[in-house]
Amino acid sequence: MRQRPDLVAARLSVIAARSQIALAQANGKHDLNSTFSYSHTSGVHSSSFSFNIPLPIFNRNQGEIARTRFAETQAGFIEKSTQDSVLRDVQIAHEQAKTNEEIVRLYTSGYLDSAKQSRDISEFAYRQGAASLLDLLEAERSYRSSQLGYRQALANYMVAARQLLQAKGLLK
Repeated sequence: MRQRPDLVAARLSVIAARSQIALAQANGKHDLNSTFSYSHTSGVHSSSFSFNIPLPIFNRNQGEIARTRFAETQAGFIEKSTQDSVLRDVQIAHEQAKTNEEIVRLYTSGYLDSAKQSRDISEFAYRQGAASLLDLLEAERSYRSSQLGYRQALANYMVAARQLLQAKGLLK
């Protein structure tokens, strides 16, 4: 889950929201300003010192602090939603890959061999004169149909395996 870009972005938005809260709190505090001046004009020396203390009675940036806290809460909910979405994507991709792998296993465990044997038997019977040309063509069509189904199942498995890698964040 650390490699999914959408989840990384959601986590970074939570971190950014937290830094915005710290900035809003820092902006709520006022600085003490002080000034020192020295002047030498025509043999007369003068100096002055002043300082300014702002007294924020009604403005301590409470509105901005509250807004950034709501933004942090929102970013947290988005992160949780994204995390749930990532987990769901991985689970769905895993189930699809497992299902397609089982279909490929069914084809290779005997269905292809039985279709080939059926075609070979029909061909032998046709050569011996015990079956018609239509029987041979039907057996050939059935054999080719099972070959096509196997190749489609194999392609679906490869796509599902690729989607699983992508859901895990291993592919971009």
